Amino acid sequence: MKNKKILLSTIILGTVAFSGVALAEHHDGGHKGGHKGAKHFEKIDTNADGKISLDEHLASAKERFTKMDQDKDGFVTKEEAQELKKN
Repeated sequence: MKNKKILLSTIILGTVAFSGVALAEHHDGGHKGGHKGAKHFEKIDTNADGKISLDEHLASAKERFTKMDQDKDGFVTKEEAQELKKN
């Protein structure tokens, strides 16, 4: 059950993170940091094939989750998420 919660949390956080990439791609650089989306895409696209697979997406989401879970208890609290946003 705990593993299912962690997986679900990872997928949700990854989806939210990837949504930002998709939105950034459609702004054509019309906002500060317009190329961040492309750089983030390239970081996630680890095999550089121009596509992000589910495995690549989940690996990126897991990495972000691990960074947010500062006390390494397998959960991200609101405070931990906000702390990462500050940095």
